[in-house]
Amino acid sequence: MARFAFAAHDPGGANALLAAAVGARARGDTVICFAAGPAAALWRAAGETCPSTLEELLEAHRETSFDLLVSATGFSDFEKNMWPACRAHGLASLAVIEAWSNFKARFEAASGDLVLPDAIAAVDEESRRVLADAPWCTVPVYVVGQPHLQRVAQDLRAARAGRIRGDVPLLAFFSEPIDDDYGRARRGFDQFEIAAHLVATVARAGDRRIAIKPHPREDAGAWRRWLDASLSQGVATLDVSDTSDLLIRADAVIGMTSMVLLEAALGGAPTLSVQIGRAETVHPIIERCLPVVTRDAQLARAMTALAARIGKGAQTPIAPPLLALIDDARARFLAALDACMAGAGKTTGL
Repeated sequence: MARFAFAAHDPGGANALLAAAVGARARGDTVICFAAGPAAALWRAAGETCPSTLEELLEAHRETSFDLLVSATGFSDFEKNMWPACRAHGLASLAVIEAWSNFKARFEAASGDLVLPDAIAAVDEESRRVLADAPWCTVPVYVVGQPHLQRVAQDLRAARAGRIRGDVPLLAFFSEPIDDDYGRARRGFDQFEIAAHLVATVARAGDRRIAIKPHPREDAGAWRRWLDASLSQGVATLDVSDTSDLLIRADAVIGMTSMVLLEAALGGAPTLSVQIGRAETVHPIIERCLPVVTRDAQLARAMTALAARIGKGAQTPIAPPLLALIDDARARFLAALDACMAGAGKTTGL
C-alpha cells in the first residue's frame, strides 16, 4: 500500500484531487491532505484535517515517509514551494493541471523563476501534446482525465433528475476572477462586464432571474457593491450558497470559462458560455462542448435558445469530448500515481 501527500490551494485542483483520493483510499492507500486558501475550506468541509504548511508536510514525511507528493497547480506559490523542498528530502512530486489554460503560468513563481515538479498530469491528450511540445516542459506528462468531473457526472445528474422547478426560471451565473487572473486587456472582458450584458438581456425579457455566484477567490463584497450600483432592475441577486446546491437548483447555467460550466453540462443542465469581446480562447474544450457567445449581437438569441432548453423533460446530452474526460478517469489517475512511484524507484506493493 502506498502513502500519498495531497496538496492544493485553488478550488479546481482541490476538487480533482479529492475525487482521486477517494479512489486511492478505496484500494488501501493512505492519503494525507495539505491545503491552504480556498482548498483548505473545501477539504475541511469534506472531513479532511488539512495541515497547511510546508514544514508540516516535511515533518510528516520524516516521520512516516510518503511515497509521492500529489499536488494541484494553483496560481499561488503554495504548491510550487513544495516541489523542490520535497525533492531535496527524497520525495518525488506529480502536479495535476485540471484545466486547459495558463500551463506555463502554473509553474512560474512570484519571483519569475520556473519551478517544475518531477512529473505533470494533464486532463486530455491535446493538453499533453501542448505540454510535450513546450520547450520549458522537461518532465514526463501523463493523461489522467478529470476524476472530479467523473463524480459530478454521476451525482449531479441524479440530483437534478429529482429537482422541482420554480415559477420563474433561475439562471445561475458563475463568476471568475478575470480581472485578477488575466486582466481585462488580455481577455477582452471582465466578469462585471459579462454580468452587465446578462442583466440587460434578462431585464428586457422580463421572465427570468439571475443568481450571481462569486468565485471562491473573489470578494463577495465587490459583487454586492456592483449590484447596488448597477441598477440591476431586480433581476439579479447575489448567491453565496454551495456550488453543488446552486447547480441543482438552477434551471440553466451561464459562465465565461469556468470549469463549473463543464460540471453543469455533465449534470444535464442547459449551459451557455458568454465571452463577449474576447481577445483569446482560453479553454478549447468549452468551444467543443458548449454554445459560446462572443458578440453582444448574439446574446439575446442565445439566451432565448437557452430558455427553450429549460424544462424539456430530458436532460442535456453529454458532448463526446466530455465523455472522453470522465471515461475511467479515477483509474487513469491512480495508474499515473503508480507510474510516478515506479519512476522514482518506488512501488505500490500491489
